[in-house]
Amino acid sequence: MIFEFDKSIQKGDISLLAKALLLIAEKHHHILTDVETFDWIRNDILDSTDYLGSIDRESLKTNSELWSVTGTQKNYQRQLSVGIGDADLSIQQLYTIVNEPSYVVLENSSYDWAAISRWIELYHNERNYKSLNESLYEAIKEQNLRPDHAGGGNGTIANEIGTLEATYSGKAQYKLTTIYDSDKTKIDDTDDHNKALKAYLVKSGMFGFELHKREIENYFSIETLESAGMIDKTIEIPSYTPEEYDFIDIEKAPFTKYSKKDMAKLAGYLSKESLKERVAHHKHSDSVDEIQLIIIELAKYI
Repeated sequence: MIFEFDKSIQKGDISLLAKALLLIAEKHHHILTDVETFDWIRNDILDSTDYLGSIDRESLKTNSELWSVTGTQKNYQRQLSVGIGDADLSIQQLYTIVNEPSYVVLENSSYDWAAISRWIELYHNERNYKSLNESLYEAIKEQNLRPDHAGGGNGTIANEIGTLEATYSGKAQYKLTTIYDSDKTKIDDTDDHNKALKAYLVKSGMFGFELHKREIENYFSIETLESAGMIDKTIEIPSYTPEEYDFIDIEKAPFTKYSKKDMAKLAGYLSKESLKERVAHHKHSDSVDEIQLIIIELAKYI
């Protein structure tokens, strides 16, 4: 995230602000501010012995990542103003936001996160959006972005988000998101299977990402399932188009030996080439496929 400090912070809780600066640096966030406010931070916090120890003050002064923002980061990471009055965040809310991890609420995080985190791992060194991809990959490794288990259908996702909201001082929309299955059963399935969840997210001012395919399993090709030993070779596999394969029930297909508990094992066999091939027929643009779009959205929460 990028925090834009307004000069009104000079009238706030300086001790808490100093602690927040350390957390912002630790979590690899960034600060934007005008010259006047930067000079105040330097003079009243970083050059002062009142709030931080010498090692912490020196680390903040020399942290180039903290005080600089790239064009890609400006374009794709969330930017929040910090100050007194009309700002997005007060100093207290800033401290809460940076002190608590962000969560991706999932229907079944025990299984689904194995696939999603594997997608992010496979894309982390992609040439396009490289810095963004690497930042998200590192945020997951450092547990600044974590999965949260809702424990059922998309109704429980809404309930779980509601439970977590209280943690974030009224600013949960900056820290909570969800990824959920479309549950569509065929190409021309026009039913909105997630209507209630979408309505809840809109009402709460939050964002969620609906997968294009039926469910996460549909992002694994037959070849990947076969490599993982999850294909019954005694049963003939129908000839699916890529679009048809998007909406079959992988777990119930007679030619698979897959069950949900196998997700972590299956994810280990997934290659970047196979994943890219599985999403190539529904790209959002020449340079952005669905996996990259998910990464771009998740990067707003780190």
